[in-house]
Amino acid sequence: EKQALIELMASHPGQAEVLRTRSRWLRAHGDRRGAAEAVLPMVSALAPTLALAEQRRIGPLLLKERQFADAHGVYTALAAVAPEDAEVQLGLAGCAIELKRFDEADTAARRAVEAGGGEKARQVLREVMMRSGRAGPS
Repeated sequence: EKQALIELMASHPGQAEVLRTRSRWLRAHGDRRGAAEAVLPMVSALAPTLALAEQRRIGPLLLKERQFADAHGVYTALAAVAPEDAEVQLGLAGCAIELKRFDEADTAARRAVEAGGGEKARQVLREVMMRSGRAGPS
């Protein structure tokens, strides 16, 4: 399996489908960071629908690996396409909190609450308020 992937990559370096296959293989074998790094540079070259799917897949991987700047870029792009998606807004809020962009985190967390993000969205909003020094909700 590994040797076949290596041969495929040698035969078709830089091809999007090969990079996506490598990314999925790395993720399946526990390498979240490698999985994200395998596709992150080529996302902008993908067709919009495919790029969206890859961003939805790698955003959480980047967050788990604490790659907040890269994850922020992914979630910002996702939010531009899917602004009413609670999970996207939660991802964006999480990145923004870690990057100390509290106004952006507050906006994203509020959008997540409005989009039906439930208790998780309310917890993130409380975290934004606590970490930014703002008063809690009344």
